[in-house]
Amino acid sequence: MNASHLDTEKTIFATFLLTGFREEELCFLMWADVDLRDPLNATLRVSGEGKTGFSPKDYEERILPIPQKIAELLAGVTHRGAWVFSTKMGNRQGKTITSGPRKVGGFELTTSGRF
Repeated sequence: MNASHLDTEKTIFATFLLTGFREEELCFLMWADVDLRDPLNATLRVSGEGKTGFSPKDYEERILPIPQKIAELLAGVTHRGAWVFSTKMGNRQGKTITSGPRKVGGFELTTSGRF
């Protein structure tokens, strides 16, 4: 696994853990939903607008303030299209967190694939 891939994995897990986002919300996060203009007041928007097959919990759009560290990590993610956590081809990922054991940043993580 190369350094860029590890950085993306770290960003996915940090965003997941520190924002309370559901996995599907991470998969459907678009750059248009990310406001990093001021890292101290950065936000992420959860919205179903323009996203076929997705609607937020209770069908309500919400804007979440994020910690500066998450803003810095997201600023380092390579833009490959509209989706924040995209495939190498720029398409939306179907899953950001997979099941089974894996190592990220020196830690072994085991998930059931369901949260």
